[in-house]
Amino acid sequence: MRRRLYLPLTRKRAAALSLFRDGALPLERFAERMWGRKTAPKFALHFLDGLEKLGLVGHSGDVFRITDEGSRLLAQTPWECGYCGATAWDPGIELTLQGCRNCGAEHRACRKCVRRLLVVEGVFPSYRPALKGCPKGSPART
Repeated sequence: MRRRLYLPLTRKRAAALSLFRDGALPLERFAERMWGRKTAPKFALHFLDGLEKLGLVGHSGDVFRITDEGSRLLAQTPWECGYCGATAWDPGIELTLQGCRNCGAEHRACRKCVRRLLVVEGVFPSYRPALKGCPKGSPART
């Protein structure tokens, strides 16, 4: 049974927070790095205002910087694929929970690893999808 993991942030907000890892950014520079082109400063300000209301970004004048709460949330590592290490903050990465054939627990895996490692487990008629190989390195069940 595949379930999608819901992050406390949207992908766009996480991408915006990751831009602030290097330090503070002026509004125009943030807009250019975020969307890859010059964007209306009013739209960028509206976007950053939402992050500020969540307590993830603060500003002084026209310079925005990430807060301690935003840094803590961005530094969380449980949102990574247990097999290849891809993080959910990366664009295009969607993590799912999938059962493991070795230990029976559910592990986080990206779509690429699920396709590569998915096998059918069980005996007819109770087949179920499972991942071969455990990211924890536990021995196989017998």
